Formats: sequence, structure tokens, C-alpha cells
Amino acid sequence: MPHPASIDVFCNVIDNFGDIGVSWRLCKDLAARLPESKIRLFTNKPDTLKTIEPSYQSYRVEVMGYHTLEDALFDGITPAYAVIEAFGCDLPQSYISKMRGQTDIWINLEYLSAEAWIESYHLTPSFQNNGVPKYFFMPGLSMKSGGLLCELDALDRLNSFKGEFKSSWINKYCGNALAPLISNGYKVINFFTYPHAPIEAIINGLQNSSTKDERLVFQFPISVYKNFPQIKNLKISNNHKINICDFVPHSEFDYLLQVGDLNFVRGEDSFVRAIWSGKPFYWNIYKQTEDTHLVKLRAWLKIAGFGDKYFEASLQLNDPRRGNALLIENIGDILGGYLKKEFYGLREHCQREIPDLTGQLIEFLARKSKKL
Repeated sequence: MPHPASIDVFCNVIDNFGDIGVSWRLCKDLAARLPESKIRLFTNKPDTLKTIEPSYQSYRVEVMGYHTLEDALFDGITPAYAVIEAFGCDLPQSYISKMRGQTDIWINLEYLSAEAWIESYHLTPSFQNNGVPKYFFMPGLSMKSGGLLCELDALDRLNSFKGEFKSSWINKYCGNALAPLISNGYKVINFFTYPHAPIEAIINGLQNSSTKDERLVFQFPISVYKNFPQIKNLKISNNHKINICDFVPHSEFDYLLQVGDLNFVRGEDSFVRAIWSGKPFYWNIYKQTEDTHLVKLRAWLKIAGFGDKYFEASLQLNDPRRGNALLIENIGDILGGYLKKEFYGLREHCQREIPDLTGQLIEFLARKSKKL
């Protein structure tokens, strides 16, 4: 099927790395699947992209940085045949004014949600003053949603993470001390969370529960560790270790999750990568006003179907009003093998049943685009 000759993706970074992470992953996947199409990523924070992917210029995606929507950059830009605005971000008026007669289709790529209502909005039109057809694209975890982002080679790359490659990767990004600990029976808990997560309480709880005699490594990417200065003052038992990773590039993050026996992940991009890892994980969801994030979290937990204990433990991670006793207990259960098969089954289910986001998006763009 023919495809649009050019695609522009817009991403307005507000905080953290999640939005640019999803947008960058999508652009790379589009470029890999559409070798004859020109892919551009417009972002107000190219430095943030450089932070998560220092080698971004080596990919076949043209990154266009701007300061404001009134930036002179857009005066000389011709809009692409297909335009994707990530997460409802605003486009420059000067760009919008030039889309008519040039752009065939305009996509509003929304945030991932497991809520049922998104199915009725997926691929619905939104009429625009400039006459360009615009549609909502709703990523999700059902057959009637936009699906999940998974590169064509993603699972093969995960399956290749073993032997000498795995050992050298761990030494490079996690330090030389970790591999010997793993060989001696230590289990690794990766913490990739927001600053409001109760990490200190979790570590203290695990040191005073049924896991107190279990060999554990509490591992943090250095960017996350800096958010928890109080951890330096914790008394760590002889059976437990803290390990700080060097910065792990966006393209290598999947391997970090493979190192973990249990992963705490945050935001959207890391959540989806945790699903593909097949490893047990907890989702530290992005906090919103009026507890909207807890509604989204409950929707995901209901679909996952991992039982009442995991359900409540996940709520405790994200809602300090609920305490953390059951969370600590559930972590111990998971480290003992509880839900291990179920999490791998989740990966297989999503691979088999949930739509391929990029593939579905490409197919929709091709159907709606006139300039092929």
C-alpha cells in the first residue's frame, strides 16, 4: 500500500521525558517502516531529546527545534502530507495556515488509556477551520483502540539479551559490581519512578518484612536516584545493596528492564516497555489533579486481572492515603515468583491480540492521504 511522502510529528515537552520519549519512539518506527518517507519531529525541547538519546542525529529522523509557536523557523516550513500532533499539543498558526491544499490528514495522537470510552473516540473526525481532515487516534489495550507502540524488532532484541552481550551491557550501564551479585543469587529491583513515589518506605519495609533475609539489589538510574536524597541516610542490611546505574539511553532502556526481577516504571513510554519486557512490574502513573490518574490506573488494573492483592498494592504505590503494608507484602510475593507467568502471559496476549500502533497508524494515513 502506498504511503504519505512526508510526515511531521509535533511534541511540546512540558515536564519529564515521557512525551518526547513516545514521540521519538514513534518517529524512529515510522522511519524504519517507511524508508521512502520523510519524517520530521518538531519539539520545543530538543535538548530534552538529546538528554534521553544523545545519538538522535544518527537516526533517519530530522529533528526541528523551536522556542515558541511564533518562532521564525515555521515561516520557511512547508507542512507535510500527514501531520501528527502528539497529545493534543498546539501547532503554530503560521504552519496551520499553510496546511490547506498541502496536508491530506491531521492526527491528534492522544495519551494511552485502558478506559473503555476511548474506543468510541478512536479514529473519529474533528472538523477544522482550515478544512484539513483531523482524526483522534487513541492508543489503548483493546482490539478497538489504537493499540500499543512496538517496533518490528523489539521482541527479537529482548530475546537476544543473554550471554556475553548481557554481561557486557550490565557492566557498561550498571557497573562492574552488579553481575557478580546476580551470579550470587541477588534479585534486582529497578526503580524508575516519579519523585513522589514512596521509595524510602518500600526499602525500609522490605528490610523489615519476610524479604529481610533475601538477597536484593535496589537499583536506580542516576537521574532517578537524585530525586531521593534521603536514601543515602538509610541503614541498609548486609543482604541488601543499592546500585546506581549510569545514564541509560532511550534506545537501551528495554535492556535495563530485562536486568530487573521486578521493575517500577513511570509514565506512558516506560509502562508500554514494561509490558513488552514480560517481567513483573508496578506502574507509577503520572499524577493528575482530582485523582484522574487513579481512574486510569484502575482501568488498567481491571484489564490486567492480576488479582485483588496486586490491584490494591498498585493503588498504594500511587496513593499515599492508602498506606503501603500490602504493597510491601505483594512485592515479597512477586519476588518469590508470584505472577511471573501472568506477566509473561500479558506480553504474549498484547503481542497476539492488541493492535500494532505504528502499523495501524500507517495504514490509516495511507487510506486517507491523496498525495502518495
